[in-house]
Amino acid sequence: MIFTRKKNGTKTPPEPKPKQDPQKELLKAALRPGREVNIAMSTDLVSDLIDVRSSMLHDITPKGLLILAQTSPPVMQRVVGQGIELTFLITDPDKPGHHLRVGYKTKLLKIIEDYDMQGGFRDNILVVMQPTRLTPTTLRLHYRVEPASEVPLQLRVSGGGTELPVLDLSVGGARVTHPSNLHLEHGQSIDIELVSNGMLLEMRCKVVRTDEKAATKRGPVVTALHFVDLDAEIKGRLSNLVNEIARLQRARDSGI
Repeated sequence: MIFTRKKNGTKTPPEPKPKQDPQKELLKAALRPGREVNIAMSTDLVSDLIDVRSSMLHDITPKGLLILAQTSPPVMQRVVGQGIELTFLITDPDKPGHHLRVGYKTKLLKIIEDYDMQGGFRDNILVVMQPTRLTPTTLRLHYRVEPASEVPLQLRVSGGGTELPVLDLSVGGARVTHPSNLHLEHGQSIDIELVSNGMLLEMRCKVVRTDEKAATKRGPVVTALHFVDLDAEIKGRLSNLVNEIARLQRARDSGI
């Protein structure tokens, strides 16, 4: 009789789970009937105003239209055809317990009064196209960004004065460091120059926060500056700079 040795069975490794499309996750989380929607109607950089109105997602039609509740105060018919931004606050899929605001830009297609809703009730509604992509966004007018290595950025006292390394920057101001021998007091006004990629912006700012005991300390001092009396052109160029840095940071950090 011939005996044969059984070969040791080898387990087949489980197939790796397919990677989830981050956009599908964001869209699934955001586009749920009953979810609150914030609609950014317009941004006025000159007056430092942003018009944000709260709405709610009622339904998604088979043709890919979002049915939104009319806002209060109501959106007027003259806005139909104009660009708006819709944002949603969702749970961050990559950071449990944290929230993430995502949004997209579109046009307001229709405003319909006394629309027949499911469930037998009627409401005034707004109609927009369903998004195909959502990106991180913010409802703060003065969104702060940290300097990015891809965008050269230099802030200094006007006239070739002391350089003020930037900790963070927004359309409204900056948080900087400087040596303790540069004495800046709360409420003091100074003229500064911002240089980036060949662009020079000359601005006046006011010290809104600093270390009052900085003169007795060694090492750099952290001071917060608020830009004042900026004209529309400078605000627009500064906004473009901040948005470009924010775009680079979102692309680098989120992988979306």
